[in-house]
This record gives sequence, C-alpha cells and structure tokens, in this order.
Amino acid sequence: MYFFFVLLMLSFNIVLYIDHLQYKEQVSSRLHAAQIESEEYLIMKENFEASILCNSITFDSLICCDVNDSVYDFSDLFKSQTNKILICRFSELDCENCINHAIETLKSKAGIETSSIAFLCSYRNSAMLSKMIEYYQLDSYKVYNTKLTITPIDEWGKPYYFIIDSNLTISDIIIPEKINNEIQELYFNNLKQKHFIAY
Repeated sequence: MYFFFVLLMLSFNIVLYIDHLQYKEQVSSRLHAAQIESEEYLIMKENFEASILCNSITFDSLICCDVNDSVYDFSDLFKSQTNKILICRFSELDCENCINHAIETLKSKAGIETSSIAFLCSYRNSAMLSKMIEYYQLDSYKVYNTKLTITPIDEWGKPYYFIIDSNLTISDIIIPEKINNEIQELYFNNLKQKHFIAY
C-alpha cells in the first residue's frame, strides 16, 4: 500500500510539473508576443512622427559631393528622365547594424532600378565615404556626401528612406527596422506602384 501511495504522489507531482512547464511556456510565449507588439507599436509611432515632421519638406537647393569631391546640387540628378528618386539617408554616426540593415534591405527588396536610387550620407570626408561604398558594395549606385541636416530626424541616429522629387520635396519617409521586414516589403511595393511604374 505504501508503495502505491508513493507511486501515486510521484505521478501527481510529475503531472503538476509538466502542467507548470506548459503554463510557463504559454506565459513566456504571451510575454514575447506582447513585447513584439509593443516594439511594433513603437516603430509605427516613430514612423508616424517622422512622417509628420518630414513629409513635404522642400529645399531651394541641396548641395552634396560625390566620392571625388565634385559638388552637385541635387536638382542636377533630375536632368535625366528620372523625376523621383528613392533616397537612403544615413550618417557615419548612426547605428552600424541599422545602416547595414537599411542598405541590405534596400538592395534586396526594393525592386527599383538603381538609376532611381541614391544614397545621401554624412561622412567626415571622401576617403571615409569611399571606404563605405567599397564595404557595402555600392559601386553601381549614386552615392553622395553632405554636411547638411536634411530632416529633423537626422539626429535620431537611424538610417531612413524617403522619396525626393524634381521640386526637391520629400515624401514617403520610413525608418527601416529589423523587427518586421513585412513593413519594408509593403513600403517598397507601394513605392513602386506610386512612383516608379508608369500607368
């Protein structure tokens, strides 16, 4: 009888332990889902704020240099047939992982001709810019350096994308985040439809 009682108690404890592990796993899963939801909310909030602050900013001129220190006004880029350009904006002071993510996402998911894409960077000098171009393999893209503050979110320390048109007006700004690539894919698909596919 004693053996049966011990076996019963042991079985009961094992069932309780398994139940506890399952409950712990459910709680952990719910906490993880809530954390992701919270992070996604913060990303959407940040992008909403960026959009409010930056969309419709228009420049009289936008001076930049290429890797050879040749000076351009950004309006010169629109003398070709392109009337809108997708810009990837970042500074050498931005989060390096964020820069890498922004560039790799743009290169792999944008689906827009390289002639309609430009990188507008802030680097100390053309030598640093040249190293960055080589490191990220951006030889086939237009890459420019500027010391100017382009938008208020330059100070946020994160790369961002936007469209600039031939009037030098900014629109469709977004900060790419690693947490949800779906948002970036949706962004690029909508950009292609809105700006780069002739109807």
